[in-house]
Amino acid sequence: MLSEPEITVSERPAPFFPPENEPKNEPAAADERYPIVLSFVGDCTLGQDINTSHSFKFSSVYEKNGPEYFLGAVKSIFESDDFTVANCEGALTDGETARYKPEDGPKYWFRGPPEYARVFSAGGVDAVNLANNHVMDFGAEGYEDTRDALAKAGVEFFGRDAVLVKEIRGLKIGFFGLSTSSGASLIKEKTDELKRQGARVIVASFHGGLTEISYVPTPSQIFAARAAVDNGAMVVVEHHPHVLQGIERYKNGVIAYSLGNFCFGGNVNPSDKDTMILQVEISEERGEIKCEYRAIPASVSSRKEYNDFRPRVLEGGEAARVEAKILGLSEKLVDGGAEEPSRQEPSGDV
Repeated sequence: MLSEPEITVSERPAPFFPPENEPKNEPAAADERYPIVLSFVGDCTLGQDINTSHSFKFSSVYEKNGPEYFLGAVKSIFESDDFTVANCEGALTDGETARYKPEDGPKYWFRGPPEYARVFSAGGVDAVNLANNHVMDFGAEGYEDTRDALAKAGVEFFGRDAVLVKEIRGLKIGFFGLSTSSGASLIKEKTDELKRQGARVIVASFHGGLTEISYVPTPSQIFAARAAVDNGAMVVVEHHPHVLQGIERYKNGVIAYSLGNFCFGGNVNPSDKDTMILQVEISEERGEIKCEYRAIPASVSSRKEYNDFRPRVLEGGEAARVEAKILGLSEKLVDGGAEEPSRQEPSGDV
């Protein structure tokens, strides 16, 4: 069994894009294909837990407002980039047979009907990750229903057993999704598969960490992310903690350890509503692919007092606060990750 390498602290977090009105001293792009802009957001639960009893919930809001409502405040950002990716945290199925969950503690089964896939397509999301601990809440049948619903809505997907290669203006970009408990050999298998399919840029999406209790990545989060970069990934995004975590530069890659929630029907009033839209700008200089990133501060809700499931970009002081929070979390990335040894991470069952 491969052992985890020693984890070292980054010298400093990756820089943010400068403001749009600030001049950039950058070399000219190699050709007109660039820059290519990818956007990433965190957990999107299109529905709610099957045991939800209160009247205000994702489904009631959908019935009143339709699919265009949920991502309407951020759609212009997604439509102005080249490709937008979200984490689909739940099953899109009419199935009623919930999967048995033997673990201790609170249990949740997230589900929405297949038509809710239209929330993604109506909001400008191009693809979703399916490697997470809720997409199988209604078993293999629910998982297949989810894939079918996404396909019918025109939303591509990857994760678990599926990889995705997307050609954007002549550049092939590959995507894969796994649990953070995946070993280095499986991570290498996925990156090698994408390389064989001609991907010059590889994006890894990992699900894992400590849920809602830690703003610091665990050792397995760090190991998985850096193993992906070591094997050729340029962009790594992670999710599951439901709160934001730091961003770092590792070698030639950018790693966002947790994107937090985004359009999240699993909680009508999360205590921390901060989130972000991570944008990665890909360019090429003298035959070498490079990337920079921008973290756009956002909230999971357009209302402060509760979650209305309509994420919005923050402005002014609110934006400055969340940007400072992300920078602070990035600076505090510590040797070995989070220090909560008494809490177990979720199993590799994603």
